[in-house]
Amino acid sequence: MNLQKYWENYISINLKSNKPWYFGLEDNWWWGMSKEQFIEEAILRKFRKTYRMEFGGGLGDVFLQIYRNGRYNILRDLHEEERAHIRIISHNPYCRELFDSHPKHHLFTIETFDYWGIDDDKFFRNKHNIGHFDRIHIKKDTNFEFYPSPKDKEVLNNIDGKFIVMSAIAGVENKSFPIEITESILDVCRDINIQVVGVGKNYVRNGKGQEINLEDYGFPSLVDKLTVSGVCELIRKSSGVICCHSAVNILAWKMRKPQLLLYPQYIYDEFISKKNEWAEGVDYPETIHGLFNSYSKDMIYGLLQIIEGFKTT
Repeated sequence: MNLQKYWENYISINLKSNKPWYFGLEDNWWWGMSKEQFIEEAILRKFRKTYRMEFGGGLGDVFLQIYRNGRYNILRDLHEEERAHIRIISHNPYCRELFDSHPKHHLFTIETFDYWGIDDDKFFRNKHNIGHFDRIHIKKDTNFEFYPSPKDKEVLNNIDGKFIVMSAIAGVENKSFPIEITESILDVCRDINIQVVGVGKNYVRNGKGQEINLEDYGFPSLVDKLTVSGVCELIRKSSGVICCHSAVNILAWKMRKPQLLLYPQYIYDEFISKKNEWAEGVDYPETIHGLFNSYSKDMIYGLLQIIEGFKTT
């Protein structure tokens, strides 16, 4: 029996038994469809190519993963008859914003789960009835275009000229800038007339550092005003970034943006000293970095010397 005949027979049995035509169907992708639409889509799903991708950890980890082998551009190159199944397991609730405004979003199935650790992986996969996706053996370029939402574009249109993106607050408090460092950086940038644009997202995770309102210093704050894709586009347009060890830091390295990175001792011990993938850009010539207790105003002037076109007098 071919697939069309199978589903026609399945529906016929349900109807003859005075049951809804869809009785016994699993999942929910068929909700709202007619019988005819369901059969057509079921046949397509059987034979169409579906790319299955899983991303997990924090937003910085997700950035590392989408750049690995250019996986994000698999989505760019999808054909209309193809599909993508995207699974996100993260403690950052905004990761899916990387996909929500994508022009091929209509070809995606996106599922999200709260983060769990490696030791709990088997338990939670059994709980949610999900397995591991097969590895995708495809390499794409990493010339990414991110897709801000319409609201993002309105906000971004109000930011022009040269500017530095500042991300002083991380998802966990001890990675965030001490408040006195943030105040010093803003004082210097204000005194030498360098525009700073603040970014970030407010969400609950193990406590976060104290946020300073950049508007009190005469700078625009876009905290909670942009999606993740909007922040990506802002970083792309920027002249450089000043940040803690965070998703902004990781993305700025991927984009090869001039960067001033400051971090606590444990970040140095776990990542910077080991020069692993979470510290891949520490030796880039456009990166200035150091411990919180080594911060000085000279670091800001050094960053500005790297950024062409800025005048500090």
